[in-house]
Amino acid sequence: MFLKLKSGNTHRYLMIDVKLISVDQTYPLRSLVLNPNLEVNTFSFEGDDKPDTQHYAAMHHDEVLAIGSVYAQQSDLIEGGTHARLRGFATDPGLRNKGVGSHLLEDIEKKLTAQKYDVIWSSVTANSLLFYQKRGYNAIGSEIFEPTLGKMVIVAKRL
Repeated sequence: MFLKLKSGNTHRYLMIDVKLISVDQTYPLRSLVLNPNLEVNTFSFEGDDKPDTQHYAAMHHDEVLAIGSVYAQQSDLIEGGTHARLRGFATDPGLRNKGVGSHLLEDIEKKLTAQKYDVIWSSVTANSLLFYQKRGYNAIGSEIFEPTLGKMVIVAKRL
């Protein structure tokens, strides 16, 4: 994917690739976007180091622009199929609303479909709910409150 960035009268194009990365490569953006009050190397999720966990990034050369981690985890709120949970999905604040996050999410969904997953689900902030709804996700269950992130909603999409 090529991303066109405009700054004044000049344009810059970035070639963006989606790649598997190590969990350590997710920490800086996780911390910056999801909880800037934590130290960079402390933002981990249970299951980050499991062999079947996948950490993806939208990258320009070696620069991480957006991230998302995928865990083989069933949801009690969704019946049937094999589920994948998306966590730690974050885009560099300077690149929001430019298509980077959308590109990453679409690529992750394609990869999960190829891996025979039937459903992708996630806990998302109330502020990001519209992003997911525009991409075919449905809110399920009731709102929950997460002390560090605020109001959260479970969303899911059949692949």
